[in-house]
Amino acid sequence: MFQKIVVPLDGSKEAEHALDVALYFAKLYDAELLLIQVSDLPITMAESMGQKYLELREQLRQESIAYLKRLEAKLQLRDKVQTRVVEGHPVERLLEVCKEFSADLVVMTSHGRSGFERWLLGSVTESFARRSPAPVLILRGSNPVHLPLGKKILVTLDGSTTAEAILPVATSLAEQAQGELVLFHSYHDGVSNSFEFADHELYPPKEGERGLDEVADIARTYLDKKVETLKSSSVKAVGKSSKSYPAEAILEMAEAEDVDLIALTSHGATGLTKWIFGSVAEKILRHADRPILIKNSD
Repeated sequence: MFQKIVVPLDGSKEAEHALDVALYFAKLYDAELLLIQVSDLPITMAESMGQKYLELREQLRQESIAYLKRLEAKLQLRDKVQTRVVEGHPVERLLEVCKEFSADLVVMTSHGRSGFERWLLGSVTESFARRSPAPVLILRGSNPVHLPLGKKILVTLDGSTTAEAILPVATSLAEQAQGELVLFHSYHDGVSNSFEFADHELYPPKEGERGLDEVADIARTYLDKKVETLKSSSVKAVGKSSKSYPAEAILEMAEAEDVDLIALTSHGATGLTKWIFGSVAEKILRHADRPILIKNSD
């Protein structure tokens, strides 16, 4: 499934945590790896430092090159690993490199050298995931990841075909891990049955307001159909629903089911005009204690 995997690194042990998972996928799919580090030495320092700024920039570049080469040697994948050091805005440069490399997966951690609970979350990780042309697997810093990843995956669905775009990727991961999928939908009162989403496949417009019991029945029917479609695969699937607010419901279900991965798409029932990252996915990124797989809708 994955043939070209990008791993952004910042020199920290936390960021290097992504290497184990990337190596697992590289061996599983005989994929190529690209290890990349973005030098973001502020240009504003140039005026005060003068020539020393250029010397420092070159020093950092050489250190980054040596650092990535050491990691490349440790991976022992021969000609399957490339390294690249680039300069500029981290998000923009990562996007450019992923496009040039034709990446079909990016593996990165949620925090690194900052030492805080998030690695530039709200800037690099979040902004990059929002625009990435490839699915992004975000790990939780130094939290252990048990391989094979995908023994139990929580797949968040809202009834739209857009949200279902994550299903093929999640299904493939579960197949490789001989795992199972938990298909989850939150029919939070005031969201799903407010009918503000005119193009929503699960809750089409109707005259009057649906009661919560009717909404719950629609959700269960929808999930049962999705579970039925997966019976032809080797993956076990179950449907779960909740009337809690989506972000909280997803985190609670992930904990209750003890899943090893949360999978979702970046757009859902709201369509392209409102990006789910502003609410649900952002909260999941900030508060989940397990890996998250995010795929932008086409």
